[in-house]
Amino acid sequence: MSDNEESAIPIPKINPNNFNTYVNQYLTAENLKDAAITFVIKDANVAGLKGFLHLPYDCDISGYSLLADVAGNVVIDIWKAAFAAFPPTVANTITAAAKPTLAAAQGVLSTAIGTWTTALNAGDVVAVNVDSTLTLTEVTVTIFVTKRV
Repeated sequence: MSDNEESAIPIPKINPNNFNTYVNQYLTAENLKDAAITFVIKDANVAGLKGFLHLPYDCDISGYSLLADVAGNVVIDIWKAAFAAFPPTVANTITAAAKPTLAAAQGVLSTAIGTWTTALNAGDVVAVNVDSTLTLTEVTVTIFVTKRV
């Protein structure tokens, strides 16, 4: 290669005329399948439903983390329902008996989700509920996923 030649990084051929095809081809070509779904709960010191997220893609859950403002206790439940069945309720829990839990700690990272329903589909609505809490006031719930593209 001469001094005035640039080395080129191959770019996969993609169809820019169809945005969904473009995105899917790009994600597949670049292997950008890992993602995170994150909820920041500012009033984690009060039990109850904290919010919803409408999923834009198919994915599978691989783990979760909880990060709190101070060491404390919290038990989180995660619910999901198809958009047509919105809103999800406790009857739609995906965590079974393995709910994300902080016990006298400020953070936890876990892949112990063997009993969970791990498949999430585009259009599903995910809800986060604080089942019980002690000491902390804010918690960030992150659900790690792998996109199905």
